[in-house]
Amino acid sequence: MNEITKQTRFESYCRTDKCNRQKVILETLGNEQLTAREISNRLGYKDLNYVRPRITELLQKGEIFIVGTKMDYQTNRNVAVYSVQKDTARRKTQDEINIIKSKLGIESLWSWSRYKTYKDDKFTYYLKYIKQVPPDRADSLYAPLGNVIHEIIENYHNGELDKSDLVDRYKEKLYELSLFGYKFDRNNEEKNQTIHQKYDENISHFLSNYTKPNYKTILEKFILTKITPKIYFQGYIDCIHAVKDNNGIEIWITDFKTSSLYKGDKINEMAGQLLLYAMAVHQKSGMPYDRIHIQFHFLKYLKCTIRQPSGKTKERILERHNYVYSLSSNIRMWLKKSSEKLNDLQIELMLQKAIDENSLDILPDDVRNKFIIKNCYLEVTYSSQDIYKLRQDIISTVTEIENKISLCSASLDSIDIYEKTFWQDVTDKESFFMANLSEYSAKLHKPYFEYLSKRNQSNI
Repeated sequence: MNEITKQTRFESYCRTDKCNRQKVILETLGNEQLTAREISNRLGYKDLNYVRPRITELLQKGEIFIVGTKMDYQTNRNVAVYSVQKDTARRKTQDEINIIKSKLGIESLWSWSRYKTYKDDKFTYYLKYIKQVPPDRADSLYAPLGNVIHEIIENYHNGELDKSDLVDRYKEKLYELSLFGYKFDRNNEEKNQTIHQKYDENISHFLSNYTKPNYKTILEKFILTKITPKIYFQGYIDCIHAVKDNNGIEIWITDFKTSSLYKGDKINEMAGQLLLYAMAVHQKSGMPYDRIHIQFHFLKYLKCTIRQPSGKTKERILERHNYVYSLSSNIRMWLKKSSEKLNDLQIELMLQKAIDENSLDILPDDVRNKFIIKNCYLEVTYSSQDIYKLRQDIISTVTEIENKISLCSASLDSIDIYEKTFWQDVTDKESFFMANLSEYSAKLHKPYFEYLSKRNQSNI
C-alpha cells in the first residue's frame, strides 16, 4: 500500500466515530485472521492505541474473537490473532440499524444492556454511553467466555460443530483467553484459579452431555420491542422454539446463563430481559402472554429428582462438577437397598468410583433409576402486570436520562455537571463488581476511586 493511500485511510479513520471505527476494523478483518498491528498497518498508522480500544469493544460484544497467537517481530512477543465471529453476519449491521431507525422515526435503538447499565451504575453509563470513554479494564473472563459458550452452542445447533468437538473448542478458547490475561478474579490469583477450575469442570460437563433438542429451535433471533412510539429496544433471543399442544401453539423463550444460579426473589429480579422478549413476541404475533413462556437455562447446573424410600420425590439443583458427591448420601442409602446385596466395602468402593468419575453410570440399575438428571431450566412465572411495570420503569428511566442530558447540555460547565448529575456512590455491595467485572478502573471511574480512598483511610 503506498503512503498516500495509508495517510488517506488514517485521516478517514480518525474522523470516524466509535461505532463506525468498529465497522472499519470488521471490514479490515474480513475473512482474514490478523493481529492488532496488522490491522493498524492496513489502516495506515503505527500507534496501536488507535485500534486497541475498538478491538476490545468488539471482543466484549462477541463480534470478533481471539483465534490464536502469532509472533510480533517488533516486540518479539506472542500476540493475539483476531478473527470475525462466524455469527457476526447474522447480526444487524450498523447500516441495517440505521434503516430501522429511519423507518421508525427514532434517533436511537435501546438495548437491555444499556438500560441495565444505567439502573446498576449511573456513572458507568455516563462513561460508556455519553462520554464514550474506551474501557480500560477489559480483562474480566466472564463476558468473553460467555460469548464463546453461546457461539459453541449456536454452531452445534446449526451443524457447524459436531458434538464430539464441543469440549475441545471450549478448552481452546478458554486457554487462549487465559493466556492473554483474562481472569475471573483480578485481585486474588488463588481465588481466580479456584473459580477457573470449577467453572471449567462445570462447563466441560455440560458440553460433554449436551444434546440438541429434537424440535426446531432458532438461536440469536433479532427482535424489536416497542415501548412507546419513540422508545424501541433491540435484542437477540438466545433460543426460541414453538410447541404445539391441544390448545394450539406455545412459544418458549430461553436465556442461556453461564452465571451462578439465581435463587428466590432474584429469579424475577433478573427476568427483565426475558420479559422484554416476551413483549416483542406478543407484539409481533398477537399471541397472549399465557402462551409465551420464558425460562433460564443455567448451564453450570443440573436438576436432580431423587426418589425417597416413602415413594415421594425431592428435587435438588446441583453444580455439575461434583454432583455425584453431592448425592452421595442418597446413593449410599439406595446401594444398601439394592437387589445386588452389596456388602459395606463394595458399597463404599462403588460410591467412591462414581464420585471420582462424577457419573451414575456404574451404579446398579435399581439404584440409578432412583435419580432423574436433567438440564437446569428455571421457568419464570409472570403476568401482564409484570409487563406493565417493566414498560413503565423503562419509560421513566429513559425520560430521566434524557432530562439529565438536556440539563447538562444547557450548562456552561458541561464536564463537571455531567459527572455530578450521573454520580453514583460505590458501596461495599458493588465493590466486588467494580473490582472484578467493571470495564472501568478507579482511574476513570471517580466514584470507585473515592470509595477506595475512603476505605484505605479507614484501614489506617
